[in-house]
Amino acid sequence: MRPDGDPRRIVGSAITAKALHVTNLGECTRRYGSNNKTKMLLGTVLNVNTTVNPTSNRGTTTIVGAFDLGGGTIKRVELNIRSVQIAPVRHVPPLAAPFVPPLAAPVVPLAANPVIPPTANPVVPPVNIPVVPHAAPVVPPVAPVVPPLAAPVVPPELNRVAGLAALPPPRPPLPTPPTVTAHHTHWYDDDRAVGVPLNNRTCRPKKWCITDINGDKHGPGTDIQGRLSRLDYFLLMFPKKQLDIMLRLTNRELISSQKKAMTTGELLKFFGVMILSTKFEFTSRASLWSNISPSKYVPAPAFGKTGMPRMRFDDIFRHIVWSEQPKVRPVHMSHEKYRWLLVDGFIKLINDYRAESFEPSDIICVDESISRWYGQGGHWINYGLPMYVAIDRKPDNGCEIQNACCGRSTIMMRLKLVKTAEEELTHTVPDAETGLLHGTRILLFLVGPWIYSSRTVVGDSYFASVGAGEQLQMVGLGFIGVVKTATKRFPMQYLSRLEMQNRGERKGLVTKNANGDPAMIAFVWMDRDRRYFIATSSSLEEGIPYVRDRWRQVDRALNADAERIELTVPQPKAAEIYYGSCGKIDQHNRHRQDTLNLESKLRVHDWSKRVNMTLFGMMVVDAWLAFSGCTNTTTTQKDFYMHLAEEVIDNEYDNRNEAGRTGRVRRRTTRDPSVFYSPTIAARTGLPRSGEGAHITPTKRMRKKRDGTPTRHLFQGRCMVCDKKCTSLCSQCVDEGADPNLNCAYICTTKGSNLCFATHMTQKHLS
Repeated sequence: MRPDGDPRRIVGSAITAKALHVTNLGECTRRYGSNNKTKMLLGTVLNVNTTVNPTSNRGTTTIVGAFDLGGGTIKRVELNIRSVQIAPVRHVPPLAAPFVPPLAAPVVPLAANPVIPPTANPVVPPVNIPVVPHAAPVVPPVAPVVPPLAAPVVPPELNRVAGLAALPPPRPPLPTPPTVTAHHTHWYDDDRAVGVPLNNRTCRPKKWCITDINGDKHGPGTDIQGRLSRLDYFLLMFPKKQLDIMLRLTNRELISSQKKAMTTGELLKFFGVMILSTKFEFTSRASLWSNISPSKYVPAPAFGKTGMPRMRFDDIFRHIVWSEQPKVRPVHMSHEKYRWLLVDGFIKLINDYRAESFEPSDIICVDESISRWYGQGGHWINYGLPMYVAIDRKPDNGCEIQNACCGRSTIMMRLKLVKTAEEELTHTVPDAETGLLHGTRILLFLVGPWIYSSRTVVGDSYFASVGAGEQLQMVGLGFIGVVKTATKRFPMQYLSRLEMQNRGERKGLVTKNANGDPAMIAFVWMDRDRRYFIATSSSLEEGIPYVRDRWRQVDRALNADAERIELTVPQPKAAEIYYGSCGKIDQHNRHRQDTLNLESKLRVHDWSKRVNMTLFGMMVVDAWLAFSGCTNTTTTQKDFYMHLAEEVIDNEYDNRNEAGRTGRVRRRTTRDPSVFYSPTIAARTGLPRSGEGAHITPTKRMRKKRDGTPTRHLFQGRCMVCDKKCTSLCSQCVDEGADPNLNCAYICTTKGSNLCFATHMTQKHLS
């Protein structure tokens, strides 16, 4: 043991200890950065305790000390004496000897006309300086500061007499050396440059808008009167071409399976039933059509009231196709790419439609989403989901979708599938041809339609790097991102060594372009932990501080209650812009996964249906976001989805004309130009029709008794194909002039997999 004179055992003496022993590692990292394990803290001994173990009879000495963490924070902690060191004695240099100026030499008056030899060096004596009598020097108490020598001033008359040349101009100042250089990129410490907006980008608010097929623009507050319905907003966000493609591809599958073809209105009704099903708790999907209540307090779902029978919904759900894929895989195409064709068409139509019709605000957010899937798949098997992604920080596993959305409205703008494992693992590896990181290339794709628009892009560490900021700056976009892994050319080592004490402190470095103007900021900001940013837009000027209510143990007394306090943390303008928009895609994901909850309610065994239903859920959430932004309504999401399902189910899309209004579609037929065609009224008889296009319609003729009295039964005719009795007609034959009263145009229905109608259409109308 040390002698009793050990200063560490004396109360009030100065000691030092590692910060890691005084507080936790997270607090050390937040305050001291990369010096978290080597930082030494200065403290004072408050108490010394010695205990003896009765078993081993060994003594243990602990020291209770108060240590200064910095920023006025003092922490009291008890440490083992072996973790405490004596504070080093600071060496104080001795006082310097007083400075004694030399005595002034006597001054000789200048002659009238001095003669200066041309070969001699010109010496300029002082002019008109009076002679100071000799006096005792006065010794100052401290050494005075001697200013630097100034350039000699030559009197004009002396220059005229001696013919001396003017003195040369002063040398230009040397360039300021960089504070730090990271991978040949120079960074400068310039407090003035970081306080003004870079590249004159101040992120001025800009309104987003959606353009419909008539050219009208819809944006924030443009539909306060509620002129558009919820169905109109859904059709405004859903690509019209996608409806047409889905209708064509699905009808092909239905007809090949001997099922009835559907119309666009029925497809929308199918969408409405899917949305409505998310509002019920059920075990099997068939129970939604039950008319028996499961409890006396819970009403029966009774989905039969929607007008779509259960068997019809199952047929459409089984045969629905979202994107076109050839029946046989081409020889030159890989199996992985062939499977992705089931989703690629939908993705492309969404991207093209949003690039054409949607104009984002001044901020664009880039991030990723997950389509939940726990079935078969992976790059190791040619079956199921081609690329299965499982990330610990994500709530679900499945298909990863990288996307961009508007930073103000949260409306999704552009999507990209992660199709290979290499794309997921090499986002920090430069490309061999372009030299760009994979995250930078994805970033350029996601913001491609809006380049040269002076908008600001915010992205997380997957996209953020110095190269990403430079590339976006070259295409006329600003960038603000958090740097974690892609640290090449970023002054991470310098910024991580800076010590910070309080929340809100920040320090930044700038790079300069060829003109010497600041081009990019790399800064660190202290919050709960350190955040490192790269920005080509905004500045480090004081932004709006964020305010949070937090529980804190203010009173350290035993059993004292915690208190709710208001926490105010200053933040720079660049961090304010980033954190105001970086979570928009996460919000969109929560709207889709938790509030709409379409993926959990409707379970599927086909991965392509799951991914396509995820994309469909994004369109439904976008309809809600557009509705709430344009109307400034207080309607909740759940109420919106309920009313949207009702309007989609009761749609009259099949009865709309080209202008989008409900009514008779006046279209001339090829048989008689004077007769107009209507999907609701038969052209020849004027009786109501049951659909649009060639379809099977029940006869309106009733059976009669011998006395001519009509009965309640339909008239039976002979099928044109199988000659069996039936009560249905071919609508196209009726429109072309066939008289049902003459036992013509009768055709069997498709019930029981009957092919009479398909055969009749192929032989007569499609030949």
